[in-house]
Amino acid sequence: MHLIERYFNEDLSKAELEFFEQEMERDEKFRIEVTQYEYVFGGLKEARAKKLKSDLQKYEDKIHSRRPKHNFSVSSVMRHSAVAAVAIIVTVIAINFSNLEPDIKTEQVFSEYFRPYPNVIAPVTRSTEVSDSDLKHVMSFYDAKDYDAAIEGFDNLIMDVDLRNEILFYKGVALLANGKASEARNHFEMMDPLNDFSNQRKWYLSLALVQLGEINEAEQLLNEIIYDKSYFIIYAKDLLDILSPK
Repeated sequence: MHLIERYFNEDLSKAELEFFEQEMERDEKFRIEVTQYEYVFGGLKEARAKKLKSDLQKYEDKIHSRRPKHNFSVSSVMRHSAVAAVAIIVTVIAINFSNLEPDIKTEQVFSEYFRPYPNVIAPVTRSTEVSDSDLKHVMSFYDAKDYDAAIEGFDNLIMDVDLRNEILFYKGVALLANGKASEARNHFEMMDPLNDFSNQRKWYLSLALVQLGEINEAEQLLNEIIYDKSYFIIYAKDLLDILSPK
């Protein structure tokens, strides 16, 4: 995971890059990990870049909207000084209260960090012949972002013992995409914490908890992700900084 992160941060040496490319050709599991990382976090990186651009534009608009005033008098200076003093007091009080109870816009945070997880259990081919597999059929709805149909299909597959964790996970992600964070949390919590999707489970469960305003529980999961050093670690740290500003 550290190698993958450094690859996307363009931080590999020439020898490391050659090794990375060799592993991409040789190791299918590694190739899937790279694809998953790029899919989930590539979208997040793009979203954050757009947000930064938007914030800068708002700042510039605010600067340009100001008009200088050149008419000064003793009374106007005193009046503005009094207003400034009151503003400072109000600001100090506001900062003190914000430190006690940070104003976290959970909807905005969620929309910035949520990306549907890629289909890695039943990829649908581009051929004209659709597989008769029930799983592939349901995952085709998921791939098409028809989450209502996907959720209904997952309900019919949930009794499959061998795929129970995977079905619970993807149904949870589909529920999150449909704005049903409480139901999504329930499905993630029904998963075996030690299954092959354990790290993915923690990330999306933490997003569900953010959406529900359960910040303390989300922070605990994010700290676990950081401790595990999985490929969600970068954004887990980032999100944790937003939820627990120093």
